[in-house]
Amino acid sequence: MFLFNLCEKRGSGMDRAVAGVEEMRLPAITIEKGEDFTRA
Repeated sequence: MFLFNLCEKRGSGMDRAVAGVEEMRLPAITIEKGEDFTRA
């Protein structure tokens, strides 16, 4: 499914979040890790 762009590689969301923050020159992100999730 990854090859057809129907899903992303595991963990690629954090890279995209950091890139977006840097592009818009916003303050650094805060990362919160829960038992079953990670939130930026």
